[in-house]
Formats: sequence, C-alpha cells, structure tokens
Amino acid sequence: MSATIILTDQNKYDLLSYYEYSDEQKDTFIPTDPTFSQWKESKKLLKSATYEPYWIHFKLKNNTDSKQEYILSSERGYMYNLDFYLLKNGHILLQDADDQFRKSKTAPFKSSHRIFPIKIEKNECLDVYFKIKNVNRINLLLELQTYPYVVYESSLYNLLQGIFFATIFAMLIYSLNLYFTTKYQPYFYYTWYAFFLILYQGSYFGYFELLTNFSPQTAFVLVSIGSICFVISMLYFIFELFEVRRKLSKYRIILKVLASILLFYMLGLIITKTIDNAQYTEIFFNLINITIALYVGLLQCLLYYFAYKYKRKLEILYAISWSIISVFGIFLILMNLNWMDKDVYLEYSFQVLMMVDSLLIIILLASQIKKMKVEQKNQEILLGRQNRLASMGETINMIAHQWRQPLAAINGIVLKLDIDLKKSNVTLNYESDLDEIEKLTQYLSKTIDDFMNFFKKDKHLERIKVDELFTELKSLLMCQVDANVSIIYHSKCDLSIVSYKSELLQILLIVIHNALDALSQRKVKNPFIIIDIRERKKSFLISIENNGGNIPMEIMDHIFDPYFTTKHSKQGTGIGLYILKMIIEKSMDGTVVIKNKDKGVIVELEIKKGINIH
Repeated sequence: MSATIILTDQNKYDLLSYYEYSDEQKDTFIPTDPTFSQWKESKKLLKSATYEPYWIHFKLKNNTDSKQEYILSSERGYMYNLDFYLLKNGHILLQDADDQFRKSKTAPFKSSHRIFPIKIEKNECLDVYFKIKNVNRINLLLELQTYPYVVYESSLYNLLQGIFFATIFAMLIYSLNLYFTTKYQPYFYYTWYAFFLILYQGSYFGYFELLTNFSPQTAFVLVSIGSICFVISMLYFIFELFEVRRKLSKYRIILKVLASILLFYMLGLIITKTIDNAQYTEIFFNLINITIALYVGLLQCLLYYFAYKYKRKLEILYAISWSIISVFGIFLILMNLNWMDKDVYLEYSFQVLMMVDSLLIIILLASQIKKMKVEQKNQEILLGRQNRLASMGETINMIAHQWRQPLAAINGIVLKLDIDLKKSNVTLNYESDLDEIEKLTQYLSKTIDDFMNFFKKDKHLERIKVDELFTELKSLLMCQVDANVSIIYHSKCDLSIVSYKSELLQILLIVIHNALDALSQRKVKNPFIIIDIRERKKSFLISIENNGGNIPMEIMDHIFDPYFTTKHSKQGTGIGLYILKMIIEKSMDGTVVIKNKDKGVIVELEIKKGINIH
C-alpha cells in the first residue's frame, strides 16, 4: 500500500516518493474496481512495455483543523495521455484529463502547468489516481501546493520565464536587424536559431497553449519542430560563422546528413503521434534523442577544432560555453530516455545557459563584424592604391593620345622650317609657324595642368559651376571620343554644385568611359551619350544615358563588386564601378542607381544638398 501524505501547515509537498504503481491494462478498469490491488512500490517492477499506460496512486490526509484547498501541478513536458481521478471511500469525487489530446475542464485558472484542484475537509482522507501514458515512462513530477503559494510561485516562475523569453526575443530582433544592415549570413541563421528556441521552449513549458487557442496536439507539433530545428539552425550558424563549407567540406556533409535524418525522424514522430500509435511514437522519440546526442558531440568536436586551430579567446570561450550547454543537453536527453530521473531544475538551468550562450554569440558576432570591417577597410585602401596606379596608367595613355597630334603638327612645322631654310626662304611664313608651335605647346602644357588638378587629393569643397564642369570634361575627353559619338550636355543655366571637384570629375569619367567602351564594342549606329544635371529639392541628380545596349539581368547584381568585369583583362580591372559607388556613398553621402532603358543604360547619381563651404 502507498504511504499517506499527512497534510499540515506546509505550503508545498513533493509527491514522487509517495507513489505506488500498477500496469493494469483492463479497458474497463477504473480506480473503484474492488478487484484491482496489484500495486508496486517501484516503477521498475512494472512488466508491460514502456509505451503502455500505467497507474500511479497516493493518499492524502488532512491533519489540520480546517478545510484545505490545494493545487496538484506538474510541468507539461512530453505527456501523451493523463487521466486524473480523486476518490473518497471508493467513490469518484472528481475526474479530469489534460494531455496531448484533451484540455483540463476543472482547472481553476489558466496556467502553463497542468493543474488539478483538490478540496479536502479536516481529518478527511482522499485517494488520488493518475492513468499515464508517455514515452519511456518518464516520471510525472507532481507538487501539491496551497493556493497562496501557487500564486507566489507562479508569479516568480513567470517572471523568470519572462526574462528568458524576453532575452532570446531581444537577441532575435537584434540579430535580424543586423542581418538586414550588414547582410552577414551568420546573423540570418542565428535569427532562426533564436526563433526555434522560443518555439521549442514556449511549447514545451505550455506558454503557447496558455496564450493562444492552440490545441494540445498542435502544441506537441510545435515542440517537435522547435526542438529539432533549433539544433539544426545552430549547426548552420556555426557553418557560416567558422566557414566550415570552405575549410571542412567532408565534416559539413556528415553533419548535414544527420540534420536530414533528424528532419525525417521529426516527421515520423508527428505522424505516429497524430495517428495515436504509442509504440512507434516512442521509437521515433528515442531515435531523435540519440541522434541529437551524436549531433551535439560532433558539433562540440568542431568547435574545439576551431578553438585549437585559431587560438582566439572568443572561439575558446564559446567552445567552453557550448561544452557546458552540451553536458546539460545530454542530461536532458538521458531524462527523456528515462536513463536518469527527471529534474525540472536541470531544465531551468538549461534555459539560463541558453541565455548566457545567446549573449556570447552576439559578442562573438560583433567581434567577427569588427574584424570584417577592418579587413574591408584594408581592402578599400588596397583597392584605392590599385585604382590610383591604374588611373595613372590610363592618364599616361590619355596624355599620350592628346600629345600625339600636337607633336605631329609641331614635327611637320619644324620639317617645313627646315626645308624653307635650305631653300633660303627663312622669312616666308616664319612668324606664323612659330605662333602655331607656341599654341600647340601651350595646349600640351594645359593638358598636363588638367590632369594634375584632376588627381589632386586636397579634398577641399568647391562651388562648381556646371558649365565649367562640362568644359573641363570636354577637355579631358577630347582625345578619347570618336567623331561619330555625340555627347550631349544638359543643365539649367547658372547651376552650381558644392562638392569635391576632382572626385566629381572622376565618377563622371568612370561612367563615360564605360559608356564609350560599350558603344565601341557593340559598334552602335548613331551612338550618343546624354549627360543631364538637374536640381531637386534636397539633392542634385546627375543622369548619364547611352544607347550602347542593355546590361544582362543575370549580372546586374554584381556590377558594383570589386574586380567584376565583362571586359578582357587588358581592357578593364573591374574596380571602376566599385570606386564610383564608394565615392558617391562615403564621400558625397549620395546614391547610385544603374538600370536598363530602351536600348541602352542610364546611370543616376544623386548627391545630397546641405554641404556648406566654411
């Protein structure tokens, strides 16, 4: 016979040590059956399969001098069927159920726990029976609590759980925002990791069922999906964070196979639970737990590999943190397999560790972002140097082109003078020839001045008149534009832009050079380039349109990538548009848009106003 729990002035009673067990399988059996008396002191003495239902029984005796009201409560967890009976002298006083298929009808208030009310008169003795069916016969941890204590403990419990869910949700929003800001892929997978963790814990501890109209069966599906996808999303997060795809491709394949197996087991668990097949539900449940244990072990090895290889403090700290979480996770798996006794405080400790882990992940990600920014800055400096060298080469070519014709003319004049001297006709057109030489040499000198001003790095803001800007552009482009290419300049009279002149010229030349290349390569009939500058309310819009053909849509997303080019290696470096975007966005606080229009391309450069010359 079971021991009797003597009720005194205590606020709380743990009941596990008072249970007696039976595996009576009669379909007609109810606790009032007088023939039923085969109770065991230990659950281990039950002979039926672990997925079969079993009974627990204990007695309550009110030893106080007044009527008492209590609440029987337990965590929700992985409960399959749970029937509750309260008896007095063999007669049923109260009968209820709360499981994966039914909600309690006698619960005095909504709760994330399973709760059953008990009212007991002074000196009264009651029998409590539970018919239970769950996987692996995991212990049902029941607590008997007074109403005031339930209110106090629920408030504290909900506060702590609220802190947990608020922390994880805050991390979710934070990482999602950073993903959209930085496009750093680990943030994307961490967002899913946090989402599935909330889904798993919220369903497991009954909060989704409490706060929504979800059926118990829907809650079970959410627990299954959340618990497995949370582990899988952690895998992909680590893949992206440590670049496993590139460094350990074979290891990655093994873990992805395990992830696929977990998803298959999850589907099997949901289906067998839906069709109420307890035997196969337990099989899939155990397979999932064993696979997750293997999965976690491999992840742990992976983390220690990277911690050992790179010997950075954050990687080592995260590997140690994940080790602690893994140990607690293995304990939870052992409890699910009923290889160790269930302990709710272990589950709460796991939640605390997950909060700490989330904070460490954010710190680790922030460290990675900082490292990437440093690398990006170094790359930009390198690209700037490379671009400057490339621009110097192009400048030399442009100077050579612009100098060839004047030098040829000077050479012709000198030859003419030489011939005239030999014929003794020195005075014939002598002065006019010298004037022509002077004009040509002045033009060559002006060409040098133009290019020197273009490559100055003084970074002084100037008020630039658009007409003068167009004039300087024409001078710089004089030797590069074929006679059949029409360059049309449009702008409002007396329009001025406050900007960095050399950089503005540079970005215009980058766009025009690309347009000239397209017109030349495709041998366009009646080629043209239209440069239009308009003033808007808060910005200036510079549009440069050409009819050199459209940009293929499959490469449109890559045209600003450094070193991306469709030209031959001798014709382009692939950094022009990257430099253009960098100057517009970082130096001029503007935007650049490139889009196809009719049979050509239009480039729109928007430069914000509001820059003052001090």
